[in-house]
Amino acid sequence: MSQTLADSASTAAAAPHAKANPRSTTATKPSMRERAAALVPGIAARAQQVDADRVIHPDSIQELVDSGLTRAMQASAYGGEEADPADFIAAVVEIGKACASTAWVLCILGMHNWQLAHFEESLQEELFGEDPTTLISSSYSQQGTAQRVPGGYLVNGRWRTSSGVVHSQYAIVGIDVQVDGKPRAHDFVLNLEEVEVFDDWFVIGLRGTGSRSIIAKDLFVPENHAIDRDVVFAKLGPGLKRNDSALFRIDQGVLYATVAAAPALGTGWGFYTEFKRQISNYTRRTDQARIAEERTVLLRLADAGAALRDQESVVLGHMDKAYARAVAGEEYDSLELAEAIFDMSRTSRAALIGPQHLMQVLTASVVVESNPLQRMYRDLLTARQHGTQNVDLHGAAMMNLEMGNEAVSRFILSPARRQAAMDRAAQLYG
Repeated sequence: MSQTLADSASTAAAAPHAKANPRSTTATKPSMRERAAALVPGIAARAQQVDADRVIHPDSIQELVDSGLTRAMQASAYGGEEADPADFIAAVVEIGKACASTAWVLCILGMHNWQLAHFEESLQEELFGEDPTTLISSSYSQQGTAQRVPGGYLVNGRWRTSSGVVHSQYAIVGIDVQVDGKPRAHDFVLNLEEVEVFDDWFVIGLRGTGSRSIIAKDLFVPENHAIDRDVVFAKLGPGLKRNDSALFRIDQGVLYATVAAAPALGTGWGFYTEFKRQISNYTRRTDQARIAEERTVLLRLADAGAALRDQESVVLGHMDKAYARAVAGEEYDSLELAEAIFDMSRTSRAALIGPQHLMQVLTASVVVESNPLQRMYRDLLTARQHGTQNVDLHGAAMMNLEMGNEAVSRFILSPARRQAAMDRAAQLYG
């Protein structure tokens, strides 16, 4: 483990908010990061097979479940640990050092269990009442339709790239629902036994996430399986009447900004460490130079390490701040939220600084499939394509707000959207 991560995790653990949640079940257990570190050797040993099989190894999934990592962000009322979010993100970073795909799926699964705390209690009981280890994948883009019928909706659609769907029992999908004659984004929870999961995940990197498509045809979905997305953003979900800890008062935009950032950060550290290992005894044949002593290589390594340290501080710092603000009952204003989202959108770019400057040093040896560096590079390139890592999109939203312009952002509610969410929550949940 890098000294930087150890220092950052220690700082997070020592932060004033660390003991703010009296119901947390993690107080007498190893931290999430420590549990993740214990799993790294096995996950690293399976990483090449995960890439080849295009799905997380079942032993890795079982270890993540058994360790409690998948339940880190889950409501304690339903078997979760309600952990410090910075500790969970540090755990994802740790797993990312071993396998980007496994870290990606862990982060996704953890975030979904956090979101379920906002849904109606009847749904939480259905999902977690008998088995708190239930796993939920997602595909949030509104790619389906929902027709109102008695007791719920008739759902049709095809949702792409549902990471972790192979290991899950349910999935959250996005659908626009007509409310007062206008489309409003809703999240629907589908039982995966009732849909088709289609294998179309043939990609350059993050192959092991198994991010397949979900296809639903005339599927009845009960009313309590759906929630207005803006109601969740406004922290007005019906589940919060019971799940009232500060963890669930963190802005979803801050948390979900990490789903690509945390795995990318870990993979950047993995590349950095593996590259140093490979060059430690590497002598270039053409001139017999020791690569580990070349000034240019050392300077590139220095830049790579600095970029990772800086960005790790940014990501974990935002998690600390978001949790502390939630504990204090303080809300982000729109610009603060946009700044946090933008800052974390820069993570995969920062993690790529090292690989882009160092790949050429090892010439042809770095591109063979048996060399883990090429896999990490491909994984980072793919992570950069995630919507949360769109620097231009999130930077423009932030600067529009700073300039006093209207900003379009999925996670940032305008005054009109917030009022509509409040009205909707009052109508539905009282």
